Amino acid sequence: MSKEEACATVDAALGRLEVPLQLLADGGTPVSWVDDYRDGAKTFHKVGKEGPGTVGYFAEGLGGDLDRLVTALDGQQTAAAKAIGDVVTNRARNLKGACARD
Repeated sequence: MSKEEACATVDAALGRLEVPLQLLADGGTPVSWVDDYRDGAKTFHKVGKEGPGTVGYFAEGLGGDLDRLVTALDGQQTAAAKAIGDVVTNRARNLKGACARD
């Protein structure tokens, strides 16, 4: 997978997660979005395995963070979900930055 393909996949996946991640950042724990987080994790793990360099590294990390977020939401661990949500937001920002760099 080229960097361009990886970043296009990342952009699409982050676009689908924008609303639930914003709700989480605003202090909500939208359990109804768990399937979206789970699907996003799968996408980011795929990019992590097939994507190049920094993009692959951050994508794999984001996939793992989303896995942890799903586990926290499934277990109704609100405080943990909010803390993981902050990590997810930062990792997503780093991933966007990695895609923006040449």
